[in-house]
Amino acid sequence: MRLADDGVRFKRINCTYIASSRFRRVVAVLRGVVNILKAGRLSRGDDLLVFHYLSMQACLAIPILVLLKKRIVLHFWGTDYSKFKKIKSKFLVGFFINKLNAVTFANEAALNDFKLDFPESNACKLTFGLESIDFIDEVVSEGAPLQERHLPVVVCGTNSSPNQQLLEVIDVLDAWDEKGRYKFVFPLAYGDKNHKKMIKTRLSSSLLNYEINEEFMIGRQLATFRLKASILVQVQKIDFLSGAMLEHVYAGTKVITGKWLPYDQVRECGVNWFEIDKLSELPGMIRLADKSVIDGGRNKKIVADLARWSEVIVKWKGLYQV
Repeated sequence: MRLADDGVRFKRINCTYIASSRFRRVVAVLRGVVNILKAGRLSRGDDLLVFHYLSMQACLAIPILVLLKKRIVLHFWGTDYSKFKKIKSKFLVGFFINKLNAVTFANEAALNDFKLDFPESNACKLTFGLESIDFIDEVVSEGAPLQERHLPVVVCGTNSSPNQQLLEVIDVLDAWDEKGRYKFVFPLAYGDKNHKKMIKTRLSSSLLNYEINEEFMIGRQLATFRLKASILVQVQKIDFLSGAMLEHVYAGTKVITGKWLPYDQVRECGVNWFEIDKLSELPGMIRLADKSVIDGGRNKKIVADLARWSEVIVKWKGLYQV
């Protein structure tokens, strides 16, 4: 949408699907591959074919598009890179990767890891802009009243994926003597549906004062949700750079994250947050965060430099040669 202001034309290819059986999944994947190849074959010489997730459809289509000498950009944003690492030494992956116009990473550690395996590739770091931080500024500048909080609001995770470790987090919090001093909010608008059911079942048997949020939020609504949070628990097993976490940091939320996560580019900027080595430390860290004062102004500037669209759009224009 932001590049469209400069006259860039877009055509989106939707490859999402819902399949109730393995056979239907195979059919859906093959249909997605056909759709990608059809769009790619009809593309002009100066068009870019951009992939924002290395799905099975993309894995099957990209080698053919490379052989057709199409201009391709591949963006790695998260766990798809972990999946890619499992196949990076197979099926002539290096040959195809080195033929891509660009491969981008939001995380410095992932970029460096990729460059060790593919030093001849055109790989670079590129951050996705966060529209929510502009909405956060808008809500704050208007002085929009937030609901009065009788208890500190602790937001646990950002979705229902098993990667979020929410079942483990609930177990730790439920055993905590001081859990009654907080309200725990679980955003489950997207993620794994089966895991969501397990999370709901576990919460119903817990003694937590909790709320489940299944509403998909955007714009001012999402900005207001970020501003209402006192503490965010961000302890995924694997992540590269959580946009939701950065939005919470910008909104002034006290963030608790895992030392095992590769957030060095944020740490090196001096962000003021809290880190744990293992989940058993979470209750004590929530207590500490609740009593602590953070440098919200510094955090806000760090996130703005990393992810405000007005800052990062220049690199996007350079990459897409706009």
